[in-house]
Amino acid sequence: PPPAIPPATGDIIGSEKAATETAKRDVEALQQSTEEERKKAEEKKSRGRKKGRIRELEEIRAELAESELVLLGKERELLERDQTVQVLREELEIERKLRGLLTKDKQKAEEEAALAIGLCRSIP
Repeated sequence: PPPAIPPATGDIIGSEKAATETAKRDVEALQQSTEEERKKAEEKKSRGRKKGRIRELEEIRAELAESELVLLGKERELLERDQTVQVLREELEIERKLRGLLTKDKQKAEEEAALAIGLCRSIP
């Protein structure tokens, strides 16, 4: 049989166990409290990050809107230039046609003048 523990020693062991259990509960409560505080701090930090991220996204959105306005202005300028170029090309084409007609009229006038001079010479 196991040796008998004197009654006074049993009380000491029992009170040590109780103290150990109490200490364990205190440590667990402290850990749980610390864990909850850490979670709250993380949530707060996360909210701060989210707000910061939202502000950052809003700033990016504003920058994009400004860039879009600039691009629309440039696009309008390019369209105006393109229209100007098209008008100039059309004017150039009309000018070429007109030059061709004038050249033909000039040649015809020169031919008529040569014929008239020839007729005049042939008349005594």
